[in-house]
Amino acid sequence: MEYDEIKQKYQQYDIKRFTNSVTAFPIGQSYINLTIVATKEPEKIHGVKTPIDIKNIFDQCKDQIKKVLVLGQAGIGKSTFCQYVAYRWAQGELWSQYKSIILIPLRSLTTEHYPAPRFGEKYLLFDLLQNEYFPNHALSEAATQCFQQQCDKGQVLWLLDGYGEFVQNIPGHLRELFGHLCTTQHHIMTSSSYVISLSYPVQVQIIGFTDDAIHKYIKQFFDQIGREAQNSPREDEDRLSFLKRSPALWSIAHIPINLEIICSIWSDANCSEVKTMTMLYDKLIEWLCRRYLEKLKETQEETMTQVDTGDVYELCKDELAFLASLAFHRMESTTTVLGTEVQKKAEDKINCYLKDHPHLLDVGILKSITQLGMHQYQTSWVLRFWF
Repeated sequence: MEYDEIKQKYQQYDIKRFTNSVTAFPIGQSYINLTIVATKEPEKIHGVKTPIDIKNIFDQCKDQIKKVLVLGQAGIGKSTFCQYVAYRWAQGELWSQYKSIILIPLRSLTTEHYPAPRFGEKYLLFDLLQNEYFPNHALSEAATQCFQQQCDKGQVLWLLDGYGEFVQNIPGHLRELFGHLCTTQHHIMTSSSYVISLSYPVQVQIIGFTDDAIHKYIKQFFDQIGREAQNSPREDEDRLSFLKRSPALWSIAHIPINLEIICSIWSDANCSEVKTMTMLYDKLIEWLCRRYLEKLKETQEETMTQVDTGDVYELCKDELAFLASLAFHRMESTTTVLGTEVQKKAEDKINCYLKDHPHLLDVGILKSITQLGMHQYQTSWVLRFWF
């Protein structure tokens, strides 16, 4: 049956390294549990927060339609969380009461992907399934009816990922469909913590790694990159002790993407070289620039390890100036999706234009939105991580 293809897709999910998108590891072997807490006031930092297990996330839902809002700051792992629960469902380990789980990256609900329908027509729930999972062939009438029946019987769970980005750009002709989905269908919605317009009776918050999970992540990271010389228990303990000695580093290490960046820098440099937040950011920028230049010079024998730091920054001065200008104008915006307006302001500021220098986007700070979903449909970018 065609729906089996969805399960197969979930079972093939992997975790790609932010610092090396070519490298990926199966999600079932690589996912490290995040701390999830239940709270009715997610924006309140201090308060009673009770850790909960993923499988019990619906326990506090009293209404017939199960709805949970999952909040968390950027880089905390909300999208990976959605992929992980979809994977566990496909493996038969979670929520067997649902015959279908449909993961929708809400950023894909754009006019480019869902053009305005003709007069008298409108999009249906089935169109989301068709467009997101079977864009290259039409599903059979039997499959259409089967899915509609599942929706009507409450046998479908929707994972709606990224409300914070979506709400700023939702096309008018999709508002009715989105509203219908949210009011009639079981779903889990993820959003950045700063989005406070949503009112859900059940809200949980992803707050990152526990202390033990940090230790586990560090060990797993270096095991996976195959650096056997750095995989001894003593080396792992040294890294952990180093993080704990710096309150600032220890604090940000509880955020998955931050810890990955720290480990990536360690994989190229001795951790003793990174003692402060400023040094961490300096090393990160230098590391990104070196990797970027290595890609540009991949056909040459010279390696970037022989290039002085000052020369690295000089070679990347245009790229860094563009990104600095882009970051400045991004601070004036409320969206994490950077479109042509922000792009033009950044270009005009430094008098350097992407049409003449398309490589400006290749440093590694930004990611094309077309790489986030299954389709090539938009030329905007989305921030890959935030400082």
